[in-house]
Amino acid sequence: MKYFFIVSIILVAIFSCRKKWMDFELTRQDYLGNALRTDGYYYRVVNGDTTSRLFCFYKNGVLLDMKGGFPSNDFAEMDGYVEQEFSGAYSLDDRALWGLFMINETNIKFQHYDPYSGYTVHYSYINEGIILNDTTFNITSFTRNDNKRYEVNHIYRFREYFPKPDSVNSYFP
Repeated sequence: MKYFFIVSIILVAIFSCRKKWMDFELTRQDYLGNALRTDGYYYRVVNGDTTSRLFCFYKNGVLLDMKGGFPSNDFAEMDGYVEQEFSGAYSLDDRALWGLFMINETNIKFQHYDPYSGYTVHYSYINEGIILNDTTFNITSFTRNDNKRYEVNHIYRFREYFPKPDSVNSYFP
């Protein structure tokens, strides 16, 4: 009986440490429009010189979330950073890097995992906003899986970049 108890505790500890991935509300849909360009990446500048979050959108409705945190607004340096990340610094097999997006006329909605959501549960965020033109969009709110909604004003701008990594992944085929 004593061994059964010890084995039970070990099994509970092992299975409770497995990461749980929250389900996505969005489903993958091909993007056939031209409201936003998909031949590069989108970035957001914070405090004049810190790029926070880099997103690549693909025609198959998938997005690559490069998480961000690049300390410069120098495009040559930013492109070097992006090239380094695309060339292997990122493991493109990491589920937390992939998400989905949908565009309906001038509205954009995309969902991605929260890179800081703890060790056992990966929460996801749904970002919603308005497309200002084919190279700029404004995220006006985001909601986490716990349904808490945050009002924001995050402007993302486009930067042409080639070649982007392939969007094929095992999470959103």
